[in-house]
Amino acid sequence: MITSYSRRVVGGALAVSALVGLSACGSSGSHSAGSVAPVRARLAAADAVSSAQNPTATAPNTYAAASKVVDRLGYDPSTAASAWHSDHHLNAIVGILKKSADGKYQRTFFFVDGRYIGTDTAKPSADIGVKNTAADLVTASYGIFQPSDALCCPSSHRSVRYEWNGSKLVPLDPIPPVATNTTAGR
Repeated sequence: MITSYSRRVVGGALAVSALVGLSACGSSGSHSAGSVAPVRARLAAADAVSSAQNPTATAPNTYAAASKVVDRLGYDPSTAASAWHSDHHLNAIVGILKKSADGKYQRTFFFVDGRYIGTDTAKPSADIGVKNTAADLVTASYGIFQPSDALCCPSSHRSVRYEWNGSKLVPLDPIPPVATNTTAGR
């Protein structure tokens, strides 16, 4: 099944390939089998420039590449590499803010086919775990803190399933609110 995201990526790659291929043809308009290598080299160089200009871009669908993105965004990846599934479209890594003294300033970073697409919420959480449960589904488990809970020990956990629908990330369950001094939350 080709999603709209896949069509954009494939379409863009074909357009770049066509433009690079045309520029590799020269003025005569003909090309030999030997011109494929320069085209590939130009595409690789264009990818390198694109990645350098966009620190959140990743080409390979690997944990190592994704964890570098999380690191560049100021977070330490806390999700184990074994939780990453390169054969899944959607993957997630929990990151802990590097400047966090207690390790409780956490966010979930989502990746589609290795490309960073954003975080779970606008505000951080104190305790998150993730499971990359299916090709297009990630389940995040949020620690739910009562006002009397110690920061180490949430009273409960609530799961939120996030689905990649082919064009955007959709939470399938309500995201818990942020905890306050008077209300329970994440």
